[in-house]
Amino acid sequence: MLLMMFSLAVMAQQSVPQAYTYNVSNLTKSDFKKCMKAAKKGDAVQQFVLATCYKDGKWVDRDNIMAIDWYTKSADQGNDDAASVLAYVYETGTITEKNMTKAVTYNTRLAEQGYQRAQEFLGNWYYSQQDYASAVPWLTKTASLGNKDDQFRLGWLYYEGKGVSQNYTEAAKWFGKAAGQGDSGAQYYLGMCYMNGKGVSQNYDEAKKWLIQAADKGNANAKKAMAEIEEKLSKRTFTVNGVSFTMIYVKGGTFTMGATDEQGDEDPYDDEKPAHRVTLSDYHIGQTEVTQELWQAVMGSNPSYFRGSKRPVEEVSWDDCQRFINKLNSLTGERFRLPTEAEWEYAARGGQKSGGYKYSGSYILGNVAWYDDNTGEDEDSPDYGTHDVATKSPNELGIYDMSGNVDEWCQDWYDEEYYSRSPQQNPQGPSSGSYRVYRGGGWNHGARSCRVASRFADTPDRRELFLGLRLAL
Repeated sequence: MLLMMFSLAVMAQQSVPQAYTYNVSNLTKSDFKKCMKAAKKGDAVQQFVLATCYKDGKWVDRDNIMAIDWYTKSADQGNDDAASVLAYVYETGTITEKNMTKAVTYNTRLAEQGYQRAQEFLGNWYYSQQDYASAVPWLTKTASLGNKDDQFRLGWLYYEGKGVSQNYTEAAKWFGKAAGQGDSGAQYYLGMCYMNGKGVSQNYDEAKKWLIQAADKGNANAKKAMAEIEEKLSKRTFTVNGVSFTMIYVKGGTFTMGATDEQGDEDPYDDEKPAHRVTLSDYHIGQTEVTQELWQAVMGSNPSYFRGSKRPVEEVSWDDCQRFINKLNSLTGERFRLPTEAEWEYAARGGQKSGGYKYSGSYILGNVAWYDDNTGEDEDSPDYGTHDVATKSPNELGIYDMSGNVDEWCQDWYDEEYYSRSPQQNPQGPSSGSYRVYRGGGWNHGARSCRVASRFADTPDRRELFLGLRLAL
């Protein structure tokens, strides 16, 4: 991966050392003469003062060559102020020709004595020369002191394994420090660490948080990564004992649940009222009902009346579904569950992409559902009973069969009057009850029962040949 935020050939701007701005404007002529006499006798401090006089033209003509000569004499006797001036002028080409070899020499001397500016220079210099192994110790010192640019650079070296062994944990640590100080490059890389589970646990929410901040600062790569996350989240496929199934990402939002206008005046049942606002967090829901082959792969048996590997499992109670989910979670390490009634209806309506349909994905029920008008009344008919999942059109989110085929158990207890007191934020249903909710309508049900707002319930031990389930995560 290329370094995105910094050119390797460009040095970070270095601050002017305080010694370079030493003020000799108040030096009297008498003091100047004493200074020159002492300097010639080898006094390092007076050599520094005399060098400054030549640099600034105080009591002598301005003479950069003489200034460099006296700074050098002073530095050679151990004067760090003189060394810091020489380091600065050689690295910047101020009052003398730029000479990076000498700049490195003087800065190394100062850095080894703990001068942060010199440490920053060396870390940046070696980094710009791609001598990463030499850069790492100096970057580590200045990054530890809070330099966000060096925190980013150090994180990048660990991320790429340049100059050090590749270590995503260290990379994420340093990116985190720089990102917290607003560095857009670090925010991008930290987002990528969370996105790909490098050095930190994979967490798409954390990834999006940092990528959004980087994107807001104009980082085009962060915008691309955000789109990639949305794509990753849109579908998650799992395989259990050779059987694969897909979960669809549902972006949370606020919607009106219950007897909304498109449900008509006469079709809604009393328990669909009042229509009320509900706000949900993000979640995943099954692209289809749980199939017989998936149930068989998890449980080792198939209770269905209408047999077919791609048909939805039926003849399963709410209690059966809990046993299935517990075993599925043990096999996958995930936290599958039944959807709440609100999650089910929001997904059936198409979430944020909702077209406001009466049925899940259409006003024309036959386009999206197997129900009593197209499943046959004769048990000998090939159309009688359930059908393979995903053989009708999907809804706006790409989810199949949320109207018709089989009813689907939800997690909630049922209460006919629950809508009148339901909380807005992520409602979980009543805390207790005698019946569990199921939704969607089945292959033997009429159009009224297949509406997205229709509600049904039965005891948790009830099994029916029209009653199955859909997973949530």
